[in-house]
Amino acid sequence: MMIFIVPVLFVGWKFFKGTKFHRAKDIDLLKNLAEIEEYQRTFVPTKSGYVHLHLHLRSKIIHSTFIYTRWRDCC
Repeated sequence: MMIFIVPVLFVGWKFFKGTKFHRAKDIDLLKNLAEIEEYQRTFVPTKSGYVHLHLHLRSKIIHSTFIYTRWRDCC
């Protein structure tokens, strides 16, 4: 069933958004290669974003659960 849905969705999206079809021979993949290589060479990852937030919140939940179970067991 998906083999029929995906092409229809693709063509519908192209029509709806008004984007063009491009031939592979007309696409220049090396146009900004030097700029991309420079960006990757100087990239410094930071501790921000979804993964860091998820790990931070998970540690808070585990810590608060531990405190609650300790309090519940002693009182």
